[in-house]
Amino acid sequence: MATEAVNHKRDDAIRWAVWKLLYFLATTVVGPATRTRRIQRVKLPRRGPLLIISNHPSPWDVSMVPWTVIRQVHNLGTDQLLRVPYFGWMMPHFSMIPFKKGMKDPGALAEVERRIRLGECVLIFPEGDRTWTGRSNPVKPGTGRM
Repeated sequence: MATEAVNHKRDDAIRWAVWKLLYFLATTVVGPATRTRRIQRVKLPRRGPLLIISNHPSPWDVSMVPWTVIRQVHNLGTDQLLRVPYFGWMMPHFSMIPFKKGMKDPGALAEVERRIRLGECVLIFPEGDRTWTGRSNPVKPGTGRM
């Protein structure tokens, strides 16, 4: 149990460092290069547990929502992303919490709860997938349990 706690602390420190680097790159390089701008910064608590529930109309939501919050955001995302070539190996370092798509995943829910209990910010998309039409899809079962 003690080694598991040490591993969690090390993993959390790595995620935090990677997040800081990515946030810096997003605000200084990617944002200006793509002419992306933040219209309004969301006024959310800078510390303490926070669960953000957002719709998901664009593949950029995973990066754009955290950019407006100014704190490290852990994203709940499908484990299918871990199998994407040249990209999947990075996902856990981007603070992604993988879940098994289409089935109950108590391990992912336990990790969401662990991070919330640590006072972290977690982002979920309750529709479970992007909405290609721009309209909201039905919320997936189990979202309310979080």
